Amino acid sequence: MCDYVKPKELEIPRDTFNNWINSVQKYIKKNYKITFSHSPIGSGSRNMVIRKCNENFFDLDFQIVIQSIPNNYNWNRDCKEFKDIFRTTFDKFKPKGFSFCEDSTQALTTKNINKGYGFDIIITTYDEDGNFYILYNKKNTNNANNEDYEWAKRKDMNKYRERLSLVEGPEMWEYLRKVYRKKRHDHKDDVEPNKKKSYQLLNESVVETLKHFGIRFQ
Repeated sequence: MCDYVKPKELEIPRDTFNNWINSVQKYIKKNYKITFSHSPIGSGSRNMVIRKCNENFFDLDFQIVIQSIPNNYNWNRDCKEFKDIFRTTFDKFKPKGFSFCEDSTQALTTKNINKGYGFDIIITTYDEDGNFYILYNKKNTNNANNEDYEWAKRKDMNKYRERLSLVEGPEMWEYLRKVYRKKRHDHKDDVEPNKKKSYQLLNESVVETLKHFGIRFQ
């Protein structure tokens, strides 16, 4: 059975990422005049990181939120360039042992096989109405030409945060942890393009938990 990574084991990976992204943040601000914030998301923000039993490996998920861009950039026209800026800058400062970033559909993915962990980094933004967008590579739906990018609106992410905030008390959290661990184990062998993301499995687990405890939600 796949199992949870102990909080103590997450300290070094988190420090490694924070040092890494701080260098990325300074470089991008200086050279491209793009500013952004960053934070852990999903299971990583709740000490619910799963180590895969069939790989002895775990991922930490992080979110970049673009805050400002220069006037000469166009949000929609320059989507691919935004992704390339972040990808090449992460590669420029990558710590020893980490792979170059893979440009997956939703994230930049990097792994350190020897250390047994990696990072998935999504690039996002919000509009003035608070709608959430993720920088998306449509390579799985455009004959894998890897050239079509867009800011994809993700209404489900707002719902996910609202639902997660309804989980309260040790009994509900323990139930959620059991459901989520089982789902991650059951889906451990999933492969692209039908592989479910960890945040999707966590959202499913939250929904089941709220239903089990009779909590109403949208």
